[in-house]
Amino acid sequence: MGLKQSNQNGRSMIEMLGVLAIVGILSVGGMSAYRKAMTKYEANKWTEDMQLVVENFTFYAEEWKRIARKENKDTVSVTKYVYDAGLVPSAIKQSIAGFSAYPDKIYISIVIRPKDSGFNEKCHRLFNQLILPRSEIVEFVHRIGKKDNDAWLNQKIYYGGTRCNPKIKCLQNFTITDVINICHYDEEEENVAFAIYFK
Repeated sequence: MGLKQSNQNGRSMIEMLGVLAIVGILSVGGMSAYRKAMTKYEANKWTEDMQLVVENFTFYAEEWKRIARKENKDTVSVTKYVYDAGLVPSAIKQSIAGFSAYPDKIYISIVIRPKDSGFNEKCHRLFNQLILPRSEIVEFVHRIGKKDNDAWLNQKIYYGGTRCNPKIKCLQNFTITDVINICHYDEEEENVAFAIYFK
């Protein structure tokens, strides 16, 4: 009778360990799914905020150009004006390197760190939802990779609007492969900046 009791307890312990192992495996899977969901959520929020910034910035394009003409300079930083006007949500300030204006165009410089989670999500959304739908008013996009020693890597320029011609790769003709390629980063790149020039 005592021996039987011991066997039953032994089986219960093994069953308990099995249950714990299953719970552990499910927890690891759950954490992985949670991290993926959070990365996607953060990329969605980042994209929504960035869309708002681009819309607000381009809405006042003529005002920014007027400031450049008034100061009689080739290019003028209008970052202070943009921030003073409250056009940038605080959550994405670290992703914006600055705003500038020429007498005939404006640009925003957006920075994404390859080492941050969600780089690919943010980069793909930047092109698919912010740049390509506006390709008619985008003069060009300058992609610049930056090393930690301030050296520049992988500089590329993609044209849109009236600058587009059959001899160059145009934003209007971008494919999914082009977006994947421009969002691919070198291991040495600390930051990847996209300077987007609008008419």
